[in-house]
Amino acid sequence: KWGEAIDQDDEVQMLINAESEYTQAAAMAHGRQIDTILIGALGGNATNGDDSTTALPAGQKIGASDTAANKLTVDLLREARAKLNAAEVMGNRTLVLSSKGEQDLLEDPEFTSSDYTTRRLNAGVSPSDIAAGYLGFDRVVRTELLPLTTNTRHAYAYVDRCVGLGISSERLTRIAEDPSLSFATRVYMELVMGAVRIEEEGVVEIEYYE
Repeated sequence: KWGEAIDQDDEVQMLINAESEYTQAAAMAHGRQIDTILIGALGGNATNGDDSTTALPAGQKIGASDTAANKLTVDLLREARAKLNAAEVMGNRTLVLSSKGEQDLLEDPEFTSSDYTTRRLNAGVSPSDIAAGYLGFDRVVRTELLPLTTNTRHAYAYVDRCVGLGISSERLTRIAEDPSLSFATRVYMELVMGAVRIEEEGVVEIEYYE
């Protein structure tokens, strides 16, 4: 749920339609919440049909973060791909990493050198664009919502169909005057949803120093 009141005096001073700006802010907040729920499903405990839970197996976790030398590297991406390949998990593959992970890859010559890839940063391509299509990943998402434990960042490589997002109702959006707040305009948005990991073999957790 997300709600915010807009003071009438503020709306006049802004000289714009504040409702649309606040509605956009609500939509972005919901987008971040969806990302948080999906990320939680990737590395968290998956609930089974009998109310028991299944943790992501240790065999689906790679990398280390003992020292600053343990960065996110092309070798780790290659290892993640190998795990997905070995399990014969078919489907579109997504890589989720942090901005620090993105920076680590930029420091890896194998990631940016024209000897290994034809997609160059100086052609107006972002690091995530380079990673997309690299080593078989169809999509790359950069987010700071990934779990960070002490100096350990947890990124994920996964097959899309191996993680399910359930939405029990359509997004409810209301913009109306609130009598309890001196009739200030209130923007309210609500969405009921949840996510779960469906196949363990389709998710690989990548740990690196941050």
